Amino acid sequence: CSLRFARSGKTKLTLNVRLQNMKTIITMLAWITIVATTAQADDKPDRLIINLGGFDGPSYELVLSNGVLWYKSGDYIFQLESRKAEPIQPSDEQWKNFRESLDQLDVWNWKTNYVDLKVLDGTQWGLTIAYSNRTMTIEGSNGYPGSKDAQPSDLFNNFLSAVEQLIGGKKFR
Repeated sequence: CSLRFARSGKTKLTLNVRLQNMKTIITMLAWITIVATTAQADDKPDRLIINLGGFDGPSYELVLSNGVLWYKSGDYIFQLESRKAEPIQPSDEQWKNFRESLDQLDVWNWKTNYVDLKVLDGTQWGLTIAYSNRTMTIEGSNGYPGSKDAQPSDLFNNFLSAVEQLIGGKKFR
């Protein structure tokens, strides 16, 4: 855009917008819109499955299917099969916060398998998540990232907190 001031008898303002500059502005606005839309779309994964539980304790499952997040809970892992899943609709902000938490917890660099062979019965868990630019599958059986024994680490508990925030405070531990 350019402004030109001209004086002829009385002061008047003439706005001279060149066609080329308008094309540039329109292109920039379109690019900004695409980037903003992509950023929002990338906050919600294409695929998400999270499960946590055991034979003798509370068990949970989250599955993203056809754009809907489904939540199940039960007193033990085998009870999940007979439970009806509850749909949960996280807000765009909750998805964004969840993605940021995953990045802050550095889940992309967690090992793919955590097992404590000293424990025969206990807690199994899994995470499968796919975004347009990252995919990860992690499993655990009585072992957790950041833990040297069969107890969940602060790192893993922070992950569970991020899951609970995503699902609006419902229990997932």
